[in-house]
Amino acid sequence: MRYAIHVDMDAFFAAIEQRANPALRGKPVIVGGRPGSRSAVATASYEARRFGVHSGMSTSEAQRLCPQGIFLPGNSSHYLHTSVKLYKLLREFSPRVEPASIDEAYVDAEVHGNVEDFGRRIMQRIESELGLTASLGISDSKYLAKVCSPFSKPRGLTVLLRSDVPLQLWPRPVQCLYGVGEKTREQLARMGCTSVGDLARMKLPDLQGRLGRPGVALWHYARGEDCWSIITPGESPNAKSIGHEHTLHEDMFEQSRVEAVLCDLCERVSRRARRAHMAGRRLVLKLRDPNFYTTSHGRTLPRLIDSAEDLFAAARVLLQETRFWRRGVRLLGVSLQKLSDTQHTRQLCLEFDRASRQSSAVVDRINRKYGDHAIGLARSLEAKPRRRGGPVFPSFQPPSNLEGV
Repeated sequence: MRYAIHVDMDAFFAAIEQRANPALRGKPVIVGGRPGSRSAVATASYEARRFGVHSGMSTSEAQRLCPQGIFLPGNSSHYLHTSVKLYKLLREFSPRVEPASIDEAYVDAEVHGNVEDFGRRIMQRIESELGLTASLGISDSKYLAKVCSPFSKPRGLTVLLRSDVPLQLWPRPVQCLYGVGEKTREQLARMGCTSVGDLARMKLPDLQGRLGRPGVALWHYARGEDCWSIITPGESPNAKSIGHEHTLHEDMFEQSRVEAVLCDLCERVSRRARRAHMAGRRLVLKLRDPNFYTTSHGRTLPRLIDSAEDLFAAARVLLQETRFWRRGVRLLGVSLQKLSDTQHTRQLCLEFDRASRQSSAVVDRINRKYGDHAIGLARSLEAKPRRRGGPVFPSFQPPSNLEGV
């Protein structure tokens, strides 16, 4: 029988930090930034979650709930390195693997025999080879596999088939459905709908009248009816955009400081674009002021770009046109759009452009080996926080044994 298996790593970032430093095991680890800053929690260990700490919460609120928490800034190169190993391991169980994020993936597998045993073999391999744990949701529906994977975290394994939905899924609260956030839950509660079964038994026209098309989709999901399919990277359509945004630790009113952060964001976007073999023809700048007024300013470019230098040059022009720093910048974002596959659509270029691409390739190789911030544009260094009372150290930690992955 063919199954969809949703593999969801347990407290991924925090677990990697605990693996790297055994002294952190069993302690409340919170990854995401310093308390008192505007940063948010990326993830928290299960020891910290017992105090109510969760992803997306501000680090200040996390410190209030868990004052004994150990706050770490995180290390993206280590997380990405482990993620690549995870996908490679999963492809040994099935060639059809769809990465859903850095710490979760879908596996489309033909299983002969007991599917729970098959799932346990995946969990055991992850734990023995990566030193981490995962929770699995298994179903004959991709959507239901996603829904049931958190049911028994951590180290959980849940099988939920379409035929078992009335018995296993309907008694659960409606917010267990993927796609039901707090606002939707409140809307459904006002309609007298608090469980998945309540939603499944509602009259579709009534639900559509209150929630529109999203309500129709949720009604079908609650009944175990979906047409989601697992799509491998080679089958997926091109991404529509590649972007990064950052909420600043303090409002910035100086052009030079805003440009330094902008340069850092352009480096991040360019790295992601080249890793995906993509280049873009449109650049969009996102800005937010201290009063949360948000605006976007973009421009279509005369040619495809993917280098940090080109992105920063275009983004800097957009910033100067807005002169937004005069009102203060709270959030800054860069998005590269109108993407094309550079492996097939790269145009002939001038000599200086060819040299730029060659230097970008060298920079990419160094950063893959030693971490994303090993080398880059000097201007972006102004955006990096400096340690007080001591020398400035590199912001990367070399991942071990990167070769061969």
